[in-house]
Amino acid sequence: MSAELTRPAAVGTRRDGPTRHRLPTERRILAHDHREIEHLLGHIESTAEIAGNLASPDLASALRGLLDAIQHTLCGHLDWEETVCYAEMDGLAGTPWATRFLRFQHEQIRQSIDRLEADVLALRHEPTHGALVALRARLYRLHALMSAHLEQEEVALTPFLDVPGDAPVPL
Repeated sequence: MSAELTRPAAVGTRRDGPTRHRLPTERRILAHDHREIEHLLGHIESTAEIAGNLASPDLASALRGLLDAIQHTLCGHLDWEETVCYAEMDGLAGTPWATRFLRFQHEQIRQSIDRLEADVLALRHEPTHGALVALRARLYRLHALMSAHLEQEEVALTPFLDVPGDAPVPL
């Protein structure tokens, strides 16, 4: 999440009458955040590649750096999507099911991050080969979850934000 973009409290929808008007701010925020997350995906992949090639303290440091980048880039973005974008989509659809799967994916991503936090603590001791293989698998799982989620948002969320104020929403 970048400091130069201010996140609105609502998806830019004016509800003072029958007209809904989405502002381009959310689309810009989403595009900006997704570009940052794509860079983060590269960081996840490079960390997975070095697992097993570094001493435990160095790997723990690299993993801690990755998790700090995730916290800075991703966690606020997930919260913003859920409270602003997804809430708006659910409201327009008249059901929380409109974004249920996207929210479920967010939870899977958060659980993967939590597991990696535990891995940092476990790296206080030299890991076994099996533990390193499992760590790499968890990193690649997070990469796959995030990549698939970004693509699905491009299909489901981005078109919603691109719809002019009075046009039908593509749900």
